[in-house]
Amino acid sequence: RNAGWPTSSCLQAIVMPLFYGPTPASVGIRRCDELLQQDVADLAGDANVKLWRGALQALHGEFAAAREAVAYAKHVTAELGQTLTAATSLDFVAGLIEMLDGEYEAAEAILRRSAMRLEELGQLAQLANRASQLANALYELARYDDAAEWVEIARKHSAANDVSAQLSWRAPAAKIAARDGRFERAHDLARRALELVDGTDALNQRAQVRLDYACVLMTEERQQDAGAYAAEAAALFDQKENIVDRD
Repeated sequence: RNAGWPTSSCLQAIVMPLFYGPTPASVGIRRCDELLQQDVADLAGDANVKLWRGALQALHGEFAAAREAVAYAKHVTAELGQTLTAATSLDFVAGLIEMLDGEYEAAEAILRRSAMRLEELGQLAQLANRASQLANALYELARYDDAAEWVEIARKHSAANDVSAQLSWRAPAAKIAARDGRFERAHDLARRALELVDGTDALNQRAQVRLDYACVLMTEERQQDAGAYAAEAAALFDQKENIVDRD
């Protein structure tokens, strides 16, 4: 601000960790409100903060407000010609909201369009994460063959040093392997995803990988072990104040 440069990119670097990291959702929302009152100086910054505030609201089940934030950010990015922002942060949050609300068909449509757009733009690192997100939506729709295809796309484009991408494709891959009766492969995938995610402070992801492992164990009819991982996931969701997934 003192140098006269736009603050929008700095604001995004502040608000994204509020969602991904260990900050409880209510604290993150309050911090976003402070930024909106004190630090936003342009439309791009306003849209960035409101978008990630909406993602945090979605964790509380405030889906109407979250969708309103996405709609506003979509309008701003279109007005500013921010094609890449629309295909990355905006589409991630839009898909997340629909997944949290159980609207898997809506999530699948958003995420498929986003994945195709990222491929067109040559943003293969972003495509890796979006493909994993899409695979999860397809899994929830019981479209397991389609989910497996997108897992493979995610795996192919995941850089070796991209922890998020590497763990993100392994979790749905583990569930698919378990459904096929390939339990040894499923355990290998799930355990590696756990190793990767537990090296981060991303509470939602740490919880979700545990839920995915619980799903693998339930498929194997190991209910007691599955319950233990589900309980760990619930505790992590509780720390994040992710009320939707916790319940």
